[in-house]
Amino acid sequence: MSHSRKYFTLTLLISGFLAAPALANNRGEQFSLSLDALGQGIFYNTPTNTTSYGGFGGQAFIDWRPYRVISFGLGGQYAYYPLTSTFQLTSFDLGGRIFPSGAHFSNGELYLQGGVGLQLLINPGNYPGHYHGYAGLGWRQFLEPTMALDLGAQYDFFSPIGLPLNGASAKLGLTFIFGRDDWSEPKAAHMMRPRTLNIGADWAGPPTFVYDGKTDLRSVAFQVYGDEGLYPLIVNANKDLLAKEGLRAGITLRIPPPPKTAVEVDNMEDMAFSNPHYIEWEQKSEGLFPQPFNPSVSSYRWKESDNLPALAQRLYGDEDMYPLIVDANEERLILPNNLVAGKVLKIPQLPSTDKQDTVRDEALNDPHYIWWRNVSREEGQPKDSSRIESDNE
Repeated sequence: MSHSRKYFTLTLLISGFLAAPALANNRGEQFSLSLDALGQGIFYNTPTNTTSYGGFGGQAFIDWRPYRVISFGLGGQYAYYPLTSTFQLTSFDLGGRIFPSGAHFSNGELYLQGGVGLQLLINPGNYPGHYHGYAGLGWRQFLEPTMALDLGAQYDFFSPIGLPLNGASAKLGLTFIFGRDDWSEPKAAHMMRPRTLNIGADWAGPPTFVYDGKTDLRSVAFQVYGDEGLYPLIVNANKDLLAKEGLRAGITLRIPPPPKTAVEVDNMEDMAFSNPHYIEWEQKSEGLFPQPFNPSVSSYRWKESDNLPALAQRLYGDEDMYPLIVDANEERLILPNNLVAGKVLKIPQLPSTDKQDTVRDEALNDPHYIWWRNVSREEGQPKDSSRIESDNE
């Protein structure tokens, strides 16, 4: 049994060593539910005899994964051994998984698992306080972003109370993923537009910025620095002003120079998306301007006076969402000149929040979408309307 304990301790130490370098890079969290079929072999070890036989059962495990590389959870397992029809094992388990950073791929990820359990039932016999530990290796094969095939193997080592036995098992089942489903990018709410800041170059940006209350601090930082992650600089430079007047439309913000080195820039970006103080100010800025909403119609009949930004403003509450309309209809229209009165357009729903920033960036900077926007404006001016007509009206 001493060898089993050493094996278990060594596994946890190795797992902790693999996890430690990435614990500081929290980019969101994830919950998962694993439901597995279980095949298990049990080995009796006595001074005079060693007996083994096989069984089957199932296990369920709920994981909380606050970091990319580690999760914590609880669950239970049941196993039945047909060759000795009276023998069953049922346990309640506490444990976790380690997901080594280098073993994460687009189609799956490797993990190490370990933990301890309390035997709720050992039949025949009842052995209160009978504990076991387990350690093993598994693989998640992604079937889709929210579901994965779960397969693995583990070794169970039991306390010597009651029955001197150990076991080895294999599992196969499904894991259902909730919350964070992609660890290859930062958390959705923190995804940034590509940095355009020329690090180390002399900076000749504006010393002040008049905040209009129509955008968030990340967008202000991107506008003045070319890097959304530098908005903490603006917060730091205006502490007294913000404490006195708050963040409001019309306030004049002081704009300090950006950092001179890449290390300083990276450190500032880390604070921007992990420090609660800065995140609070960013969220306040997002709450000052109207948020886009999903349209109430799925199709729209184009009028002579329409143009794409004005239509996006009426449908989504944000004129910079017009690339969504272009993408949904370009294949049929081919050219913006084909936006003529009577043409029925598909109206898509909003994408996820992180992708909305990308759409806005395309609306303002992508020549392809700007071409569609400008041509649509040549045929008419924005028209006020209190009523949005769908193709079914």
